[in-house]
Amino acid sequence: MEKSLIYCKTQGSNIIFGNGKIELVFDGSTGNLRELVHRDKGNLLGENVPSVFVTVNGRIRFTEWHSMAKAVLENAKIIGDNLHLKNLYYSPGQNTLMELFEQDSWEIEQYFKLYQSEPMIKRHLVIRYTGEDHGIVRSAIIKIPYVRATPLSEYMLEAPGYPLPPRFPLDGVPEESWPEIWRKDLTFSPYSIPDHVPGLLAIHNIKDDFSLCVSAFDPIEPSCLQLDRKGEHLDILQTIRCSARLSKGESVICGTQYIIPFAGSWKKALNWYQHQFYEILGFKKLQNIPPYVRGIRIYEVHIGKKVFPGGYSHSPFPTFSELEKGLDRIKDLGFNVIQIMPKEPFPWYTVYDYLDVKTQYGGTPEEFRRFCHRAHQLGIRVILDLVVHGVIDLDGLPKEPPHWMWWDYMFPILAENIERIGFVGTHPYLLSHPEWFCKDEDGQVVKTYTYSFDYGNTSWQDFLIEVCRYYIRELDVDGFRVDAPTWNSFPNWGVKSPRHASDNMLAMHKLLSRIEDAIKAIKSDAIIYCESTGPLWVSCSDCCYNYDENWLLHALIPIVSSRGYAGQKALEIPGKGPVVEAGRGFEAHQAAIWLDERNSVFPQGLVKVHHIDSHDTHEWGGLAMFSREAFGREASHALFVLMACLDGGVMVYTGAEFGDEDFYKKILSLKRDVKAIAEGDISYTAVTCSDPMVFTCLRATETEFAIPVINLQNKRTTFTLQLSKAIKHFDYSATLKDAWSGNLIPIIDGEHVELTLEPYGFAILCVHRI
Repeated sequence: MEKSLIYCKTQGSNIIFGNGKIELVFDGSTGNLRELVHRDKGNLLGENVPSVFVTVNGRIRFTEWHSMAKAVLENAKIIGDNLHLKNLYYSPGQNTLMELFEQDSWEIEQYFKLYQSEPMIKRHLVIRYTGEDHGIVRSAIIKIPYVRATPLSEYMLEAPGYPLPPRFPLDGVPEESWPEIWRKDLTFSPYSIPDHVPGLLAIHNIKDDFSLCVSAFDPIEPSCLQLDRKGEHLDILQTIRCSARLSKGESVICGTQYIIPFAGSWKKALNWYQHQFYEILGFKKLQNIPPYVRGIRIYEVHIGKKVFPGGYSHSPFPTFSELEKGLDRIKDLGFNVIQIMPKEPFPWYTVYDYLDVKTQYGGTPEEFRRFCHRAHQLGIRVILDLVVHGVIDLDGLPKEPPHWMWWDYMFPILAENIERIGFVGTHPYLLSHPEWFCKDEDGQVVKTYTYSFDYGNTSWQDFLIEVCRYYIRELDVDGFRVDAPTWNSFPNWGVKSPRHASDNMLAMHKLLSRIEDAIKAIKSDAIIYCESTGPLWVSCSDCCYNYDENWLLHALIPIVSSRGYAGQKALEIPGKGPVVEAGRGFEAHQAAIWLDERNSVFPQGLVKVHHIDSHDTHEWGGLAMFSREAFGREASHALFVLMACLDGGVMVYTGAEFGDEDFYKKILSLKRDVKAIAEGDISYTAVTCSDPMVFTCLRATETEFAIPVINLQNKRTTFTLQLSKAIKHFDYSATLKDAWSGNLIPIIDGEHVELTLEPYGFAILCVHRI
């Protein structure tokens, strides 16, 4: 039996907990974490201060329409500054140190776990109520205080998967809690971990090859990470969205934090994270992904008329029969999957009745079966857009439209259609199954813009699974695009023990695993396409969205539309705008590094479906804008080629191709027919370019390779590519062939290529067989 290298000892007034590589030093009287000592780098922290804070009690006040998107917490109390250490206990069998604190009517257990052979500390809380009646936990913050990073000019912030350039100077971080973790008009954070972003932050010293990494990955409750900087003083904060109503003696486990002091290059740190970290957690990608998913080509459509402000509407397929007539055209364009959205303009992204297919999607069951049969004959699969966040009825609409999100123009449209074909009174699901919905502290159903389902309710889960089985079995569809699986990311105060109020926030993760099993038992190549972007969904869906990449478009290409742009941008410095945008120094090679490092903090096997146009990007801001208008036609072509040539799939929203059918047809045919692009691995650093605004990468199978080369600037450029030694083993001549133009490109000295591209021009260099 291996002898444990982990120890706990007293030294003066301090308690030292270590494994020979790292030591945690606690103040024996207060329990404060005062030092984190790395064997080679010394102490990484600075001060002896409290590091655990819990927000308790208070009351939610709704400011508009009983919507959680317009709710505020009032009269809450934060405990933590006056915690009293009651006990400190070391458990050798668990390699764990536990501290027990008390303040007022609360006890907080803080656990630290060390690993014998890994450079990692696991930290979590248990919060217990000891008073009379009941107490309410709202959230918790655990802090890594006074991180030593001086001078700041020698350190970088690394945040893979966040809309932030790699190697961001630490002295460029604003002097406040950053990034801002809550969007003002939504209930969830765009930087929520692990559902939206991977959740790894690192303070990186390039000179010393050392990184203090912090991860907040937890599949049960979402968290957000922030830096809190005041001059040279730097704290790392983790806000944990745990919520519970506790009776006397009851407790709730709250959040997980991993602290990883890593000695070695940043590349090695990322490699450790992707392999060892997820292995320690036992978290893996879905195992039975159908082969076609890796290069999937999705055409997103809706039946009916999508309406926008000013009377504009978008209606490529007014009826289901029109969509059926368009199948040959969709096939000819090169798509192999059709995603059918909910019918427009009603029910839109609300649930009318899951089993009323005609109203929900625009076609009768008979029409769907006929359509799927014809699509399958053409080699096209069909997936349905599954809305999971809630229902709407006339009783639930406010008298006046709330001025947030899309409601200024969607409200009258929904009201008109609900009166015409919707539920004039109360939605039947609310009447027959009130337990399916999230409640406030008074037992009233709450909303985002729909009455919100409780994702953790097993009765509702069972019902939705049967709905999915019905769609697969009776309509012959091939899977689902799951809309907004974290939209209801707020506590459900209607649940009773043993469930806690925050149990529903990430419960869609377990439900999607159940749906995967159910639909694949009927049709083995059925798929789940998840709208959210974080690593959580890799274990329960076949492929995921790429909203996390959307900021790159604005960072690389200037906006030319006179109507503005409502797409996502890089992280903002308050009062100064995005940290990068087109024309302000962000370069194509940085985008390649960002994509490479984003992939590195996901479990291996990630399948992203890339797009520059979706129904969301089209409707953001009510602009009804395609990327060709936002960036210009040639620039949008360059961006789409970039997305189509990355590893994973590609998606196009109906209408984005209008006027550009030949372009889309050719690029999608290359996505399908060039084996290295369709199914090859990707390296973002194997090919380097002398022009930093030219994007390159290497796609390769065992026998083929392709090098996409994309000019992301509005000027002609001539440059040199340095080919990687990694392609030396391929059987290729001294000439490459551009799969787009057909031109032959000579290789100079066996490893260089000289190329000229027009403004926003591109080439896809492939093996030239003689």
